[in-house]
Amino acid sequence: MNQNNTQTKSPIWLALYVAALGSTTLMGYEIIRSTANTLVKSEYGTENFPLMMALSPLCVLFFIYLYNISLSRFGSKWTLFISSILFGIAFIVSSYSLQKNWKSTPAILFMLKDAYIVLLIEQYWSFLNSKLSKQEAKKWTGMICGVGSIGSLAGAALLSSIVTKFGNQWMPSLTGVLCVFSGVVSYRMMQHFGEPRKEATSTNQSTGWKDGFSMFKKFRLLRNILLIVLTTQVVSALVSYLFQLELSQHFSDPNQETAWSGKFYAWLSVAACFCQFIVTPILLAKISARTIQVLIPCTLLIISIFVAFQPSLFSIGLLFLCFKAFDYSLFRSSKEILYMDLPYDAKYRSKQLIDSLGYRFSKGAMGATIRGAELSIKSLGVTTWLVSTPIIIGFWLFLSWKNLKSNK
Repeated sequence: MNQNNTQTKSPIWLALYVAALGSTTLMGYEIIRSTANTLVKSEYGTENFPLMMALSPLCVLFFIYLYNISLSRFGSKWTLFISSILFGIAFIVSSYSLQKNWKSTPAILFMLKDAYIVLLIEQYWSFLNSKLSKQEAKKWTGMICGVGSIGSLAGAALLSSIVTKFGNQWMPSLTGVLCVFSGVVSYRMMQHFGEPRKEATSTNQSTGWKDGFSMFKKFRLLRNILLIVLTTQVVSALVSYLFQLELSQHFSDPNQETAWSGKFYAWLSVAACFCQFIVTPILLAKISARTIQVLIPCTLLIISIFVAFQPSLFSIGLLFLCFKAFDYSLFRSSKEILYMDLPYDAKYRSKQLIDSLGYRFSKGAMGATIRGAELSIKSLGVTTWLVSTPIIIGFWLFLSWKNLKSNK
């Protein structure tokens, strides 16, 4: 076991700190996610939504580059604090620019919301993975994810209740305030529990890119996780695109669409809470994390076949809801346990490459593929993407099965 993962003196307080941070950050994300999606479609058209998904990874890559520089120079405590505060300021400024009708603001918001959520959330998990033992993680990760979903539920409920009254332009400022609050709490958490120790073998290069990439050569597990994450996000991009298409066909008013979307994500959070508080602790106590990684695509494959034969807002919404609920609970918790025996650079650098850049790059590449295919082949319809979804989920199942049978 890695030296940082010794028995924590007060794991419950550590879990509560991380849960509170996750809840606050995800509350802000639920507010900005539906808002940014609606603004992009309203300003640039639904047909350009996949293009925005394709450009998003470039923004994530830029922020990960800055993250690595900050991590090498200032350490994990100050990096988390600084990134939280700067993202908060950026969202508050975005509210002002929306009121001034700056045409580029929806695109900037869309990319910022994709970058900030993965960058902050993965830092919380990297810290937790460095402080808890595996037994502590199996006990507390479900609760942490569950409290996070309560924040998502609160954010979605708040959004749906106020957006029609105040308008989309004020919503980014709420996310900004929550980011600043999270930064203050995270600094206090790091002071109380201490920064994770960096192994003597880790170098202090100016950016740390070399340290992060070198871990992939040493640990096959990291390569397996990367392939699984890339595949899951191709599925996410496909299902998200199909869901957004159905939404746009059902609603003509942007504010009504945002309000309905907020209610949908509220129900998604309820489903995630059930999985996090009930399903995840039970399964983690009974079966291995790698086995759980196999069960998830098995379930989604069945639903995706149903969607291919019976496409509708209900069926696509069901697939999207199940995918996200599993992603926020079973998939997240079981995946984080896989990182726990790995060294500092794997947790803080390689993990960001996988769970931040990998998530957005794969989703963005699929967005570019969708848009490029539709421009090149005019006769290409939604049926193509409906049929492609179960095929890709089947490949995800194959990768998870292969990881189950492999050694670390």
